[in-house]
Amino acid sequence: MVTLTRYIQKPEIRQSLKVVHPKFKKKMFDEPACNGKGSSNRYSLVGIAFDYLLRLILKKNNDNAEFEMIGLRNPRGFVTEGILTLEDEDRILRKLEELQVDIKTNVDAYIKDKQRNSLKEERQLIKYILLLSELDKIYRGSPIDMNVFSDDLTAEIDDLVCMLDLIPDYFRCTRKEILLNPDLGSRDIGIKADADLLIDGNLIDIKVVNQCVVSIEHLNQLLGYFILTRNKKSQDEYFPEVEKVSIYLARNGYLWSMDVDEWLSHPRFPQVERFFRDNAKARS
Repeated sequence: MVTLTRYIQKPEIRQSLKVVHPKFKKKMFDEPACNGKGSSNRYSLVGIAFDYLLRLILKKNNDNAEFEMIGLRNPRGFVTEGILTLEDEDRILRKLEELQVDIKTNVDAYIKDKQRNSLKEERQLIKYILLLSELDKIYRGSPIDMNVFSDDLTAEIDDLVCMLDLIPDYFRCTRKEILLNPDLGSRDIGIKADADLLIDGNLIDIKVVNQCVVSIEHLNQLLGYFILTRNKKSQDEYFPEVEKVSIYLARNGYLWSMDVDEWLSHPRFPQVERFFRDNAKARS
């Protein structure tokens, strides 16, 4: 199975998807509000950590949300798949054994304590989330930097605190239906995909980037997710129906949204959707 990210990079898929996009303002701001606040160059780590922290806020306010700490999964099996060496696996297992109780205990305590509302003041918890995020990289096919577990992470924490301060009330409300990291993958199509958030029919992709734009690539990813949700809905009547798609620009605290009718009303949408699915099936 191919990942959605890789699939939509194929020239014929990219060209097909962009046909149904409406005209829109691409540049939202001249520069991000949190550009370089913490001077961290660990961009991937900070991005993963922010995803965790935003989901943690949503979980705290929504008991029905399922919050999974993927980085605490046992990495055994990755050696046979060629992702890890035996030496790497041993080091990661030792680090997991050292950290998993503290991470889980601190996360659970924050979720349960209703008096602890300001996550930006929880610097020790943010540090644990950064360590969890480094462990998480293994499941994204990225190498783990063991220096993260011993380095001073002040720059990364400051960067995250700045972004936490910008989170709008939209993410702090109690919601009727909320899915954190919904699995949209489809074996029958042959595509693997995990979206970031699905909140009351709004499919949200989180972007922790310095470019304050909504690009064609962003829309192609959202459209790919949307097509996969329609496929999932056809197989599972209880899966939520998506009515809106959004991009959250975390460094500006800005939520850009679009009704999916913008795509559905396009006369070529059925053709684009069919090509997306048939092409993926042919490759799988």
